[in-house]
Amino acid sequence: MNMKGGLKMAKESIKEEASEGIKIISVVSFVIAGILFALSLFLVRFGEGIGNMSTTDKAVLVQQGIPIPSTANLVFMGIVFLALSIFLYFLGRDLLNMKNWARIASGVIAVILLLLSIFSLINGVWSSILLIIITGLVSWYLLLNKKVTRQFN
Repeated sequence: MNMKGGLKMAKESIKEEASEGIKIISVVSFVIAGILFALSLFLVRFGEGIGNMSTTDKAVLVQQGIPIPSTANLVFMGIVFLALSIFLYFLGRDLLNMKNWARIASGVIAVILLLLSIFSLINGVWSSILLIIITGLVSWYLLLNKKVTRQFN
């Protein structure tokens, strides 16, 4: 075994276990992945039935202000949700395994959600205040907290 290989193995064995905050963020990622997976299965399975409603049923729903997407749109949304659920599963798994790409990706997603929440608040959606607080804390924790960045490096 060469010197570099031995140092790499020693470094991996010393790597710290995921902190409580990382574990919580990872579990939330798994939960969202499960919800998106279930929703994707529902949309792919029942999308055709919803999209092929009778015209009278569609008219009643449209009069009530409920738009009915086409079958193709529902199946496409199901496929997108499936892809997102797979991505979030691997993101949560690799956060637990202390992979730096997962920390950065989670932080970037949190920043994007933070910006979207701020825009929602500007448009008068007051319930987005809680999401601003949560995503702001997650963004700071993953991207700026020195203890967490040291754990991943």
